[in-house]
Amino acid sequence: MSASLSFASSVESVNAELGPTEIRALRGNRSRASFAAMLRITPLTVYRWEQPFGAPQARRPRGRHLDALRALARPSVTAEVPPLEMMDDLFAELDLGRWDLVERRLQRRAAFGAVETVDGRALSTVAVAHARAFGRSDLGGAIFLVAPLLQNPTVSTTIAARTHLVAAYVFAIGDDGLFDPERAHDHAERAQTLSRSGDFRAFIRVIQLEALSRGGSVETFLLALIRAASELDAATAPVTCCLVSEIRAKGARFASDDAAERHHLRAALGMARAIGFTAAQGRILSRLARHPLEDSGDREGVGT
Repeated sequence: MSASLSFASSVESVNAELGPTEIRALRGNRSRASFAAMLRITPLTVYRWEQPFGAPQARRPRGRHLDALRALARPSVTAEVPPLEMMDDLFAELDLGRWDLVERRLQRRAAFGAVETVDGRALSTVAVAHARAFGRSDLGGAIFLVAPLLQNPTVSTTIAARTHLVAAYVFAIGDDGLFDPERAHDHAERAQTLSRSGDFRAFIRVIQLEALSRGGSVETFLLALIRAASELDAATAPVTCCLVSEIRAKGARFASDDAAERHHLRAALGMARAIGFTAAQGRILSRLARHPLEDSGDREGVGT
């Protein structure tokens, strides 16, 4: 009997913990570093798990780490779904504007062979696409990454919601080759049906308003902005709040209210600088340049 079959059989009888023999069998030919990357722990933790019972440095997996090990032991049942906390962590980092951190983390996981499941690859793909669309304004690269996922009905609800969010954003603010308000609205509606998060819905509403500001009448846009006020107020994540302030500044400009436009742009600029949202800083500083006398102090370099 192979080590993997032996482990798969023995794990059924494990109730509270996995022993060092089972963990070494589960790790198989992977290095400790690769195995640790899969579980988002350190190689030292793996080493301690593999120490014999009673050894001074021996430790046993507990909680979510134990659950993750059991999931790996039953790949046909649970390993196809990324741990919920991994999805939550990744998307929380994206909502904080930590795009480079997310990309580096996913690159390391891929380099060590830690992205092995269908949903795991989908999660990595949409997270990188999200980072490129919002953090780098690389709309072409973002839609290239998510296009295959849009045709995949098997991905989890959380991943599907983010996939449609990215697509909606690309079609809402893209250039002449990508701008498509109908597609933007369709993807935004699909994303909205997949998530109940108030912040996520605020994000979607901003995207719909952006598309409307470019493809509809001023009156229609301003009416929609007023109607969306309560949803926009639900924004909590820094990136979403920044985008909300930007769309409200656009509304003020369309309404010829210079003072309100400056107010919202300054609020957006403060948030953008706080989280290193350089793409937004460039947009906002360009708009503030319309008010040279009042806002000469805001025309600092993007890197400040």
